[in-house]
Amino acid sequence: MILEIAIKALHKQMASYFGIIRRVFVEASSVRDTMSDSLKRHRIFVTNEQQLREELKIRNCGGHRPSPKTPDA
Repeated sequence: MILEIAIKALHKQMASYFGIIRRVFVEASSVRDTMSDSLKRHRIFVTNEQQLREELKIRNCGGHRPSPKTPDA
């Protein structure tokens, strides 16, 4: 009887620990994906300065692509 109570309590505690560990790894996975995307973008911009300038213009315009410039007539 006492052994059964101890096993049930241990099982509940282990389930709680597994839930915490699962959440940590899910968040770590999200961070890993964000870092991976950032590194990909960094590699692109290191090799393509024009694309970096365009991205900076987009970010400075509040996330909207600037309208194309028309040649002066």
